Amino acid sequence: MTMEKVSPVISGQFASLRDYIESTQRKIMTLTKRDLIIRISDETGLGQQQVFDVVQKTLDYITESLAKGRDPGRREAHRAA
Repeated sequence: MTMEKVSPVISGQFASLRDYIESTQRKIMTLTKRDLIIRISDETGLGQQQVFDVVQKTLDYITESLAKGRDPGRREAHRAA
């Protein structure tokens, strides 16, 4: 049996099956800003720079909102001027 066919748990790369599963879940759940930009660009046909600008501005607004103690996911009522 070659090492390629031996599971990572058996080969000693991970201490337990649980460690292997948790490591795999982290890899699956990790989405980088770059991954997001490429995916949106591919799906919308927009250029990567355009998508980058929008994603970055969105993250800036979320960061700003969190720094001010607001929940960026909660809508606030806007009053007409």
